[in-house]
Amino acid sequence: MFTDLRLENSALFKDFEWKNHDKLNVIIGENDTGKTHLLKIMYSIAKSIEEFKIRQKTDKPLWKQALASKLLWVFQPGSTGDWHLGELVRKGEKRLEVEAHFCNNNLHFSFGKDTKKTIKNCTEVIQIQEKTNSLFLPPKEVLTSIDAIYKVHDIPGFDHTYQDLITAIRKVPSKSRGALDNNAPFGVQPFGVAPWGVVSKKTRSTLHLNKVIEEILSLFRGEIKLEKDHFVFSRKQEKYQMSQIAEGIKKLSMLTLLIKNQSLRKGSILFIDEPETNLHPGAIKKFMTMLYHFSMAGIQIYLATHSYFVIKQLELIARKNQFDIPICSLNNEEGNVTHSINNLRDGVPDNPIIDVSIEQFEEDLRMGED
Repeated sequence: MFTDLRLENSALFKDFEWKNHDKLNVIIGENDTGKTHLLKIMYSIAKSIEEFKIRQKTDKPLWKQALASKLLWVFQPGSTGDWHLGELVRKGEKRLEVEAHFCNNNLHFSFGKDTKKTIKNCTEVIQIQEKTNSLFLPPKEVLTSIDAIYKVHDIPGFDHTYQDLITAIRKVPSKSRGALDNNAPFGVQPFGVAPWGVVSKKTRSTLHLNKVIEEILSLFRGEIKLEKDHFVFSRKQEKYQMSQIAEGIKKLSMLTLLIKNQSLRKGSILFIDEPETNLHPGAIKKFMTMLYHFSMAGIQIYLATHSYFVIKQLELIARKNQFDIPICSLNNEEGNVTHSINNLRDGVPDNPIIDVSIEQFEEDLRMGED
């Protein structure tokens, strides 16, 4: 899991440092403040280490090779078919520096503005004992186009956040590891015999993951299932193709698939960009509660949002449960992004999103007085 991140001359960030990350972390800011960049830089680090560890079993790779490839395919910097890592360096600067504390390891890499596809200055030895895996949920749902995106793997235009997510969704639950049968009704059989433990033992992780599934099923009164190599939404005795289902339903119901096939489990890191997209306020409230349960199940979460509703709901969760939720507020000041770190447990900090909400409220009051 991440605990610290420092960026120097990375995209809009001249000097950025965020310490003491927690289980559930929030990034806010107006458009063009670097929210998605932060998500993707951390995702690239975590996912490249995950893939590096897998390759170690059959090969002798270097982490810097896996990292360079991941950065290129996640950011796709530069013109199509001619990506250069140097495009990630802040304009007008010569060199990018990144430091991160991840799973008790101090990681570092840097490269210059003329770097193409090779990172030379990078932490050499990665010894991470923890079993981690990372997922990135984009604003747009992917189930409708899952087959098309999967078939065009490693084609410019579809970055690896989508490809990695689709690979995870298509993973078949392993009954030998105790995962739920993907087509069994909820509650018929326990899931998580391994690695979480049998439900009757009431392990914390299992109980919280069960709660997420319960919330999703109660919200939409149905679930997505895999049938004959394609996904359908099942509600009572009726079945619907993905093109017939609202995007919000697909976006949240996808989480059930990822829990059942153990792509979301204790030790996972979940990055979410604009969780409010395509969800009505009631569903957003439920989603924020799900994220709290994910974090209590041992899953680290980073989400970037524009929504006051999302921030306020997370503040209520933090205060109600005496639960720390760091919030990183970004502000673009003439091309230089500044930031401040607060804790939603102490209330919502001042930021442009709140300012606009207050302006709207005051305008409504003035109109009422007229």
